[in-house]
Amino acid sequence: MFASEEVLSIALEDDEKVYIRAIFPQLEAEHLREGDVLSIRHASGEGSRGHIRRLTVPEVDPTVMPDVFETEVQAFLLAEVDPLTAEDRRMWQRLKNTRLIVSKWRF
Repeated sequence: MFASEEVLSIALEDDEKVYIRAIFPQLEAEHLREGDVLSIRHASGEGSRGHIRRLTVPEVDPTVMPDVFETEVQAFLLAEVDPLTAEDRRMWQRLKNTRLIVSKWRF
């Protein structure tokens, strides 16, 4: 199993649209694909699941952070994760301001 140590946000676009932005190490790129199902552990101890909608390298202007651009920003992948079920969606809406960990089992 590997985990995303940092979760950027649970984004609420409107009453129905909710998703998680998570960061994974670039080294795990071969183990992550769009559509993969991930486990989410909320600070409350509750668990939910989501699937990767989009997986990208973060877009950062290298002129803003020239010293860290090559080593740090390029070393990560940004995953946008949608809830797997309507129940997961409701939980994310309710827990939008809490900390969480996103992870995926790797065999």
